[in-house]
Amino acid sequence: MNVETPKNLVCGALVSGLRAPVVLLSIALVLSSGCGPSFRDSCQASCSGCCDAMDRCQVGTFREACGIAGQACSTCQSDQTCTVGVCAGRGNPGPAPSAGGGAAGGTQSMAGGAAGGMRAGGSAGGGVAPTGSRCAGTTVECNGACVDLGTDESHCGRCGTQCGAGLVCSSGRCEALPTDCLAKQCPADFGCDPESRTCTRGCFSNADCRATGATCQAGSCRCSGGGTTCGGACWYSTCSCPSGSEGHPTLGCIDVDECARGTQRCGANEVCRNESPGATCDCATGFRRVGSECVVDACATNNGGCHPQATCDQFTASQVSCQCPFDLIGDGRTCSPTCTSQGACSDPALACYPSPSSYRGVCERPGVGVAGDICATNADCSRGTRCERRTGSSIGFCARLCATASCGAGETCASSSGAQVCLKLNGQPCDLLKQECSGGCYATTNGAMCASEGWSSTGASCAAANSCAAGLTCLAPGGSMNFTCTAICDPNAPACSSGACQPLGGFPGVGVCG
Repeated sequence: MNVETPKNLVCGALVSGLRAPVVLLSIALVLSSGCGPSFRDSCQASCSGCCDAMDRCQVGTFREACGIAGQACSTCQSDQTCTVGVCAGRGNPGPAPSAGGGAAGGTQSMAGGAAGGMRAGGSAGGGVAPTGSRCAGTTVECNGACVDLGTDESHCGRCGTQCGAGLVCSSGRCEALPTDCLAKQCPADFGCDPESRTCTRGCFSNADCRATGATCQAGSCRCSGGGTTCGGACWYSTCSCPSGSEGHPTLGCIDVDECARGTQRCGANEVCRNESPGATCDCATGFRRVGSECVVDACATNNGGCHPQATCDQFTASQVSCQCPFDLIGDGRTCSPTCTSQGACSDPALACYPSPSSYRGVCERPGVGVAGDICATNADCSRGTRCERRTGSSIGFCARLCATASCGAGETCASSSGAQVCLKLNGQPCDLLKQECSGGCYATTNGAMCASEGWSSTGASCAAANSCAAGLTCLAPGGSMNFTCTAICDPNAPACSSGACQPLGGFPGVGVCG
């Protein structure tokens, strides 16, 4: 008898899962000559999968080696999967193999059994893809393709993790194959070819199967009796995994990427971020969450108009608030250094101006305005003075600080907005725009005079000039007898909240809002 005949018969029996008596009779020949799915002399005659370019038998279910019944292995295109030994478009099972071929029928049965075992898991896991996924079994969607994270070199362990040159994906980790697999064990998912002594995906003997209870059947590690591998062991009931994960044959319970599968829906201007378990929706770059929406982040550009050192906070789609840090003072859009308790600034080029909004002073670069000059800010006034303005007014005057100095005739040292400044006494002539009185400056038939400040606000009825608060005057528009408190303004720099600044008769350069 030709020695090759029993050897071929034994190898064919092992590969196809047969248990012919000749296997027992020829075991000595098998052990001495080597046997497995890669038996080169008659791969086509004995392989239930496909034969590669080296005439080695492959499982035939991988995209890079797809085929059945001893056919030459085919490489499926990137948009195809190997289904029962046939390259087919995703979602399309492709043409069914012939039912007449024993090897083909066995492969189809085993592929169906493995898939069925994984689908039997139930809602807790069991390898079932979440509702809405277009990928079957334990495969997940990465860049539009359904991949196995345990074996895909471009998506090893998670989407986008690509194994470098010379590395393979084994159980979700990139590993290097040993140069001699008889001297060093192959990683999971690979078997040791006894003839070439190289690691090849699949198995050659039961020793290549890492899952407890699995055996090598036709080049693949299978569980007998319809079981399925999950987490490194054979399961004969539901492969149960916590919510948000699913069972994988070699990786165990793996997190489900809801973002990749499209089961986590995000709104406009949002991006999906996978978590374990679950997923969440974050605002895209350039947007921030305000309430339940992601709006354009106004604080991301020029700090929202706030001072560079201020904190910008956005509370509507178009409104921001600015807050100076503790060591600076201001409204948030302008922030300045503060003064020491002695009124000195650390920078000698700056002057300390008492602040109406804080017990601390503010350090600003001094201006040239002397006491009595019109001003808009402290920067208009020289050292030793402060721009004194009535609430709501855009115009004030440089008031002399009197904490350590005396005031002039007809003036009093009065406390005003956190500082002591020189203000005119009642009965003294005054300037309606400056409002330089300790009370209020009011228009009278004898000109503008300082008088005790009233309390009536804009629009309120009044009987006398000083019935109104400072910065207002009691006026009857159009010669009527309906006297109301009306705001004083500067026709050259109007600051009326409503209406135009109309000239006030008898007071050149002064107007009223109306």
